Amino acid sequence: MRLLEVTDTLFRSLLILFIDAVLAKRISWIFTLKNHFTSWLQYGDTLYSNGISDELTNFFLAIVFLLCSVAVVMPPKQLRILGLLCLPFVLSVAATFVFVRRLNEMVYSYHPWNLRLLCLKCFPIPMLCLLIVFICFRLLPGAIAPPVPVHPDGRYRRLHYALRGFLGSVIIFLPVMLYIDTCVKADRIYNRLLAQKSPLQSTPMVCSYFHVMKSRSGNYLTQAVLQHHSECLYVFSLSNHLSRDHFRYIPELFLVALLFLIALAFICEHLHCQLMASFEEQVRRFLNETFDYVADHWSRLEVPSVFLCFWLIKLTLVIILGQASWPIDATAVEILSRATDEKGMPIKHTLNFTFLSAYANESNLAVTNVPYKMFSRFLTGALAIGAETWTSVYGAAVFVGFLSGIVVNVLAFFVDPLGVNIAQLIETAEAEPVAANPWIPIDEQLTTNEHIEVTAIELLNNTGWSCVVLFVFLAIQYDLPNLTSHQRIFCFTHLLIIMGFTCVYPVESLVKAILLRLGLPGSESSWLDHLIPLLFCGLMLGLSGCVFIYFPIWLSYLPHTGRGYQLLGAKTAAGGISAYTGYAQRLRTYLCGGQLLLDVSCTIFEYVIHQAHRKWPLWTGFTTLLAASRLFNIFVNYLISLLSVFVILWLIFYESFGVCRVFILVVHVFFVLYPATCRGFLWLRTQFLLGGSLAAIPSPTADQLVAYADDCPICYGAMTTWDAKLTQCGHIYHTKCLSQWMRRRPICPMCNTDLFAASVGR
Repeated sequence: MRLLEVTDTLFRSLLILFIDAVLAKRISWIFTLKNHFTSWLQYGDTLYSNGISDELTNFFLAIVFLLCSVAVVMPPKQLRILGLLCLPFVLSVAATFVFVRRLNEMVYSYHPWNLRLLCLKCFPIPMLCLLIVFICFRLLPGAIAPPVPVHPDGRYRRLHYALRGFLGSVIIFLPVMLYIDTCVKADRIYNRLLAQKSPLQSTPMVCSYFHVMKSRSGNYLTQAVLQHHSECLYVFSLSNHLSRDHFRYIPELFLVALLFLIALAFICEHLHCQLMASFEEQVRRFLNETFDYVADHWSRLEVPSVFLCFWLIKLTLVIILGQASWPIDATAVEILSRATDEKGMPIKHTLNFTFLSAYANESNLAVTNVPYKMFSRFLTGALAIGAETWTSVYGAAVFVGFLSGIVVNVLAFFVDPLGVNIAQLIETAEAEPVAANPWIPIDEQLTTNEHIEVTAIELLNNTGWSCVVLFVFLAIQYDLPNLTSHQRIFCFTHLLIIMGFTCVYPVESLVKAILLRLGLPGSESSWLDHLIPLLFCGLMLGLSGCVFIYFPIWLSYLPHTGRGYQLLGAKTAAGGISAYTGYAQRLRTYLCGGQLLLDVSCTIFEYVIHQAHRKWPLWTGFTTLLAASRLFNIFVNYLISLLSVFVILWLIFYESFGVCRVFILVVHVFFVLYPATCRGFLWLRTQFLLGGSLAAIPSPTADQLVAYADDCPICYGAMTTWDAKLTQCGHIYHTKCLSQWMRRRPICPMCNTDLFAASVGR
């Protein structure tokens, strides 16, 4: 079963590879094969020597492209049906090509006109026609139509199998028998002509004699004899008959007859009705259960595995075949060869493009320099050719996501080599998942660590998909396939750096969750358990510093083109488009580095106060400092998200109005900013009302406490007059319990009365 899945994935990957080659316009090999095939169809200076035109080749290429696009998303059973549907047309075209080849041979031949000889020359064509009939009237109806129940009678079943075997035997052996019979009878004719006593009595007999001698052994006839009797030989030959006008369109008529036969089979067997019914069923399922339909087919097709396999196959072919089969655009090579731009200013490259130049001119490299040639092919195939089409971009995105998952797992292994802390975090996340609080979710994040642990596990599990989605969005925004090779390498490298930051955040969240769980070093936990996460915090601080210092300088050399990017060395676009783009990219870089620096700094600060609280348990300022630190972190992250929106608006209004940018803006606003803003305002409102509402709720008297009993309904603990509150609805709670409850939901736990409204009304 696993072998079938691997085969199916490999087959779909090859289909996508063909689609990608067509989209990248790397179809010169198809026309090369067409030229070789056309030369095979020709036979000397023959009548049918026009071959296949480029327009007809493009038409067939469009049909194959459409079929491959449909076949990629079809299940195995329907894929076999599609193959059977295409097989009669393929056999018809093959039979027509063979027929053209045979006609070219016969037109060039000086054999005498003979119907048996004509059948002998066209031997494979009847067999192909019988195969077409068998597929159209037997295989296709059985594959498309619902299975017919087997008759219980054993004799009927044996007769059915016997008829099927007889039909298959006829298809296989009948053309062979006809071929043998034609050869034997043709040989008898030649022997009879040779046995005649006066072969030179008439011109036809002379021609027949020469034909026999030439057919049995061409060496017996010299060129002089053929030239002397050429007119005689031509008059009674196949060439004379097939060169007439009514034979000129035989191949076209033959192909039309085969297509008519296929159409007749579709009509007689009601295949078109069954195909339309299946198509309507799929459309109905898609319209009624769109999400489930897409999810089922996504899982069934294993789309990530297919695109990953396709991208790796393409990269392997680039490494093996090189520049000869996968050339790069000459514009990039010409630009890279420049030392100065149009204004005479030196062009600076922060990336070493020698591998791209070596790939473009690998024919000039030394034969012994094979490792460097393979290295240049690998880098060019991965960074330039690996993102030249949108299918390649999706494959590269899956590969980057797969690689990101491996990187995150490796970093998580170094953070927690034994895996004990990660296992505990997984148990905590599965046992007590933190749900979104509809009232005051910010309060849950200020004083507890459960949401940090759950977030760390979710980020570890979803890093791959996060990188895939982010890579695709940024590739669409950069219009990656429409860039030149060196520009694509720049942008691809930029995306890889962003993916690196995306891999850092799950590790940072894991480090924070582990540090906040650790006890005192030396007594409750080992020093090594503290040292490894703190070392990673130091490395992340250094990484954030590099983001501020070096990364903007690298971005200043980034070439621009297309939507938001202009060609390196070309004139600056009107309105300073490239300057706006550079400012936006630098601001994005600063925001990314600032967010990482903020998270790591807050992690170290919270680790310090957690250790202080464990050493001095009676310290009362722990909760206040922890809440202040996390509230500051939440507020600054909110500002960073808001600035990201302003960056996108900056690019939209000052540079170009892109659909992808608008889509990213809408998603960011409605799924990030809007919920965060609502939670923030709700939390501020609750804090404002909570401060006055608790003071407005009176404390019960001793008689009221005795009358209503002295146990808190929330914690079931004993209450006194100085630590209890009596609500307007007549229920008594601990002051601390009621405060915590009102932070979660401002209603009475017993009767659901609005405590804020009651307090205001009082």
